[in-house]
Amino acid sequence: MGVADRLLDPYDPELRRRWLFGALGWAASVAIAAALGAALSLGVAGAVLVVADLDRDGVADLREQLDGTSPWLRDTDGDGLADGVELDIGTDPLYQDTDGDELDDGVEVRWAGTDPLRVDTDGDGWTDGEEHWRRRTDPTLADTDGDGIADAEEAELGLDPRQKDSDGGGVADGLERTRGTDPRNPGDDVSSRVVNQCSCATGAAPVGLALPAAALVLALARRRRRV
Repeated sequence: MGVADRLLDPYDPELRRRWLFGALGWAASVAIAAALGAALSLGVAGAVLVVADLDRDGVADLREQLDGTSPWLRDTDGDGLADGVELDIGTDPLYQDTDGDELDDGVEVRWAGTDPLRVDTDGDGWTDGEEHWRRRTDPTLADTDGDGIADAEEAELGLDPRQKDSDGGGVADGLERTRGTDPRNPGDDVSSRVVNQCSCATGAAPVGLALPAAALVLALARRRRRV
């Protein structure tokens, strides 16, 4: 079946599914088909009918008829993006949520800053919608709290992906994991902080041990002088 036949066939299932305008849509399709026929015979004057854009969405009415979008609605699917904009960025003007991540295309582009064509924009293992609606983490950052562990992995470890130091002991979760301490136990953060004070480049003793040692040497020196 050719394009002209589809335009004039009210029983075409695909056309009926995508138009969703009932009798009004059928009348419009006949009118646009007639306009196309007129354009072919009228030359330049008729070409104006073909490129007409009644809703000013950046897409010609004839193109909208062929694509299944509405020539009267600037934003056919109601997602906050004009049909022409959606065609430019590659999203579907007939579906509010092109990538199926629970965030409408308009929300992703205009507000969230996420990619409307990717389910998981930051690649942290959670969909954009899951991060926004349920996890309350940033769908544009794989590591929302910046502690060195990805959001989804933190949840699996029983940590808080929104808190850099989940146990509140004073050492970031990622640093604790690197040093072998438990990021869920604030009690072992003290030893981790002492290790952090060590000057690994010079081989100096940790500050917590160096001060008592210096005091002991000073005391022994004083005793020798008295003797």
